[in-house]
Amino acid sequence: MKRFLPVLPVLLLFSCTGGEQPVSPSDGQWQPPELVDTILSIDRRSVSDTVRIGGRLLSYAFEIAPDTSLAVVTNADGLRSYDNVAHLTVCCGEETLLRRTFRKEDFSDYVPQGRMSVCTLAGFALDRLRMEEGDALRFIATVGDPDDAAGINYPVELVITASGALRMERAEDLEPSPLVPDLSVAPDR
Repeated sequence: MKRFLPVLPVLLLFSCTGGEQPVSPSDGQWQPPELVDTILSIDRRSVSDTVRIGGRLLSYAFEIAPDTSLAVVTNADGLRSYDNVAHLTVCCGEETLLRRTFRKEDFSDYVPQGRMSVCTLAGFALDRLRMEEGDALRFIATVGDPDDAAGINYPVELVITASGALRMERAEDLEPSPLVPDLSVAPDR
């Protein structure tokens, strides 16, 4: 009996596959099984905090989440993804200064013509680097290709004053300044 136990898993595997040969990646018919008919979506993410802006103590809460009621976005490579919405609320004590739901269309002025159909509202985050200025709440909304590897993103800065006024502008530089000045300059030899 001990001689047949190692052979048993091989026989079970062969009997379960019916003896058919699997399709190989080189014959052009193969697709990874987990990606067939898959629609990608981001994880729901919520953040809230209290900050001092313009001498006022403001609390904010935002959530970005997939919205399955919106059209599915398909990029140039055929990757399908649910589009997202971001809900933002800013309060000062009991007073609501701003409550708004953002969709990618809210940022169409900052995305090149013809690109909106292949982009999603890919991200929404507090701009902590600019928060140190203390004059306004600053968020970065990113409209871009759902495939992170594509590197096609259009960041937009949302500036919210202590009175709740909102303005949007293109986010020019998302990279922090170098810790060492002239880091990109070659040293003299």
